Amino acid sequence: MKGETGEMPYIIHVPVFEDREKKVCRFRSKLDVDETIQSMSNEDYLKLWGVRYNLEGKIRVFDVKKNLLIDSHYLTQEEYWEETENMWTKER
Repeated sequence: MKGETGEMPYIIHVPVFEDREKKVCRFRSKLDVDETIQSMSNEDYLKLWGVRYNLEGKIRVFDVKKNLLIDSHYLTQEEYWEETENMWTKER
């Protein structure tokens, strides 16, 4: 899970999900309201984690089973709603 410079993440979000709709982003945290991902289970907590690196300034997704860093960002619930609101504002 070390970053490119060997840095360990300063924060880990467990779990993150791949959003099949990808309207806002590919990976994100679970939503408290209006969740569109239907099938969630305890196994999801051992699939994908969101990791953030302080010095590198990178946001990535860690595939736990493959022990692989995916070079793609994810959004927290707050970031997801902020991005959604920005998209709605631009569409008006």
